[in-house]
Amino acid sequence: MSNPVFEKVVQAPDTSFACERFSGNAFECPYHQHPEIEILHIEKSSGRTVIGDYSGTFSPGNIYLFSQNVPHLFHNDAVMRPRSSRAQSRYIHFLPNFLGEQFWNLPEMQIISRLFIRGRRGILWKGPPAHRIVHLVNEVFVAQGPARIARLVDLLGFLSTSRSGRLLASSSYAPNNDHTNSERLNRALEYVHTRLNEKIEVSEAARRVGISLSGFGRFFRRHMGRSFVNYVIDQRLAEARRLLMESDLNVSELCFRCGFENISNFNRHFRTRMKQTPSEFRNSLPFISPHTESETQRRLRNRQTH
Repeated sequence: MSNPVFEKVVQAPDTSFACERFSGNAFECPYHQHPEIEILHIEKSSGRTVIGDYSGTFSPGNIYLFSQNVPHLFHNDAVMRPRSSRAQSRYIHFLPNFLGEQFWNLPEMQIISRLFIRGRRGILWKGPPAHRIVHLVNEVFVAQGPARIARLVDLLGFLSTSRSGRLLASSSYAPNNDHTNSERLNRALEYVHTRLNEKIEVSEAARRVGISLSGFGRFFRRHMGRSFVNYVIDQRLAEARRLLMESDLNVSELCFRCGFENISNFNRHFRTRMKQTPSEFRNSLPFISPHTESETQRRLRNRQTH
């Protein structure tokens, strides 16, 4: 996560936009941005994501759209991730003007222009609504020549009319194009995301960023829309929700794995944000396909059907 914040997207010289696949042990990209619009399909792996001032979790099948210069981060927790797992994604990158300066201003393309405006906050599709989108992404990847451009426009047209996409960053969020501040923010986020199960100090984060303690608090709130302490709690709770869904850890083990100091503190924060206890959250999990459900979910399903 210490790579440069500004990402230079590379594409083949004989193409007008990039269609690429990533496969590796983990997603470890920094909080980065680029001038290209991006459509991202998470094929394998899960973890935490930050998009603008939004933070949450990601899982296989998720589809994201980011307009130009929207900062985003996808990170797996190496401590929690099985060694045999793989991270895999596909992404489409294109500059807004790759079809000409006025293409998206054509009357027929106005609906896609509005999609790009919404994409300044990042958009997420998941679950059944994402299945059709995955099919359209497949068509873009297999098409060649002019057909590939046509399939991309078809995909964007479908996303434009979809009502199931969720806007992620807050309505007041504005992308930060100051690279110096972006690099500072990335160092603070790196400190949090690599130490969620350890003690995290505001003073240490401020030291790493090179800002005074009082100045760091204002800096972080201005760029992330919340205090540093609340951001850490949100990330720990996001990891706790993921482990409640994907692991067999009991609540006590899970609490300390996520960096909380005691059970009562963990339960209090979880109930405040989720309006239910960790155990209630786990017991409320819906049925999952036997091919993907965890052992915990399988036992819960069996319990409910007997």
